[in-house]
Amino acid sequence: NLSRHRMRSFLTMLGVCIGIAAVLSTITLGRFAREHILSSFSAMGVHTLGFTGHPNPFLKTTEKPPFYFQQFAIESDLRPLMRVFPQIEKASVQTAPSWGVTASFGGKSALKEIKVTGVGFDFLSIANWPIAQGKSFSQFNIKQHSAVCVIGSKLAKDLFAHQSPLGQMLQLGEQNKSYSCTVIGILSDRAQLNGHFENDDVFVPYTYFQSVSSNFWGGMIHTLMLKAKDGTDMQAFSRGITAFFTKKYGRSAWFYS
Repeated sequence: NLSRHRMRSFLTMLGVCIGIAAVLSTITLGRFAREHILSSFSAMGVHTLGFTGHPNPFLKTTEKPPFYFQQFAIESDLRPLMRVFPQIEKASVQTAPSWGVTASFGGKSALKEIKVTGVGFDFLSIANWPIAQGKSFSQFNIKQHSAVCVIGSKLAKDLFAHQSPLGQMLQLGEQNKSYSCTVIGILSDRAQLNGHFENDDVFVPYTYFQSVSSNFWGGMIHTLMLKAKDGTDMQAFSRGITAFFTKKYGRSAWFYS
């Protein structure tokens, strides 16, 4: 009983509390990341869909879904999706942003911490965010994990006030790890979106981000950015995407669009 096995009972209750706290933290983080990403889609046009998936922390051990979901994969998820839904005009993966990153150049640091996000080839086009100077990512950059970046206009002004940022090496630091990228593009100014995708953000190829970031959660691909062709019924399109992934992963994931 409890009085005779106090230590065992204490450890059991502690384990239960830790488990509950872990589940609640996962849910909270997932909802926050989803709201952060989806709240920015309003500026991207009516034919843009952000589709998000997260592992289901409440999946029972007795449940056996066809496949267990951890994150979206290019070959086994995105490419089959585009074959099944020909109305998809463009598609891109996106990692969750890594917050609290320091940016510096030539001994000068940005005025505040920034966000770094790993994206696919068509992300900026789908996001309707034009390049003011330089160029966007190429397919080669994605395939080769190139250490290149496209930066926001505000960050460019803060760090490169008296010279062109293009071709310069930007230093980025997160937690106990630092890495760098060569600036190949500067984004045009755009209205602030409640703190989401600001003008001092940095975007890098998702392949490079996954290889250098210390943020394990942020490096995972939980969001697909999809641009549908004109005339697409977006509600039916969204339901179809949800049904596609639900059939594959069952209750092992939560999907939102």
